[in-house]
Amino acid sequence: INIGLDDIEADIALLFAMDLDLFGDLELGSILYLEKILPCVLSASRAVDISQLSLKVGDIKEPTITGFLSPEAKESIRSTTKAIFSKYRETIVKSVPSFFDQTVRPLVNSILSSYVEAESKRSCPSVSSPELNDFVNFHDLLLPEEQAAAFGG
Repeated sequence: INIGLDDIEADIALLFAMDLDLFGDLELGSILYLEKILPCVLSASRAVDISQLSLKVGDIKEPTITGFLSPEAKESIRSTTKAIFSKYRETIVKSVPSFFDQTVRPLVNSILSSYVEAESKRSCPSVSSPELNDFVNFHDLLLPEEQAAAFGG
């Protein structure tokens, strides 16, 4: 099913509550690795919630259905959707903001809440290693491996 939307305008308000004490206790080295940023930040979070999700559309194009349908079924569906859209298009366009705020937003919040809860239970991965000495070579942190090696990293 393909549906075209014209003149889309979206407003999203995000609430992100974080425990600053936990965030302050995170190891800086853990956050420097891009793949570890999200688990680290979420380990210090308390809540993430979309408090507003408003999506307005200027117009909706008639849906088209492609796939394994017989020509008769396609024509039947096309004529039905054409009849529905000719009568209810304006109502559908006006109801899109409510649909997103009352239906899509709670669904996204539920998924987001489950994800944040699962991630916040994981501790931020530590980059400490017993073989590290007391010195940090910043060439290793800030340069590609080949360049860092050239500078003694």
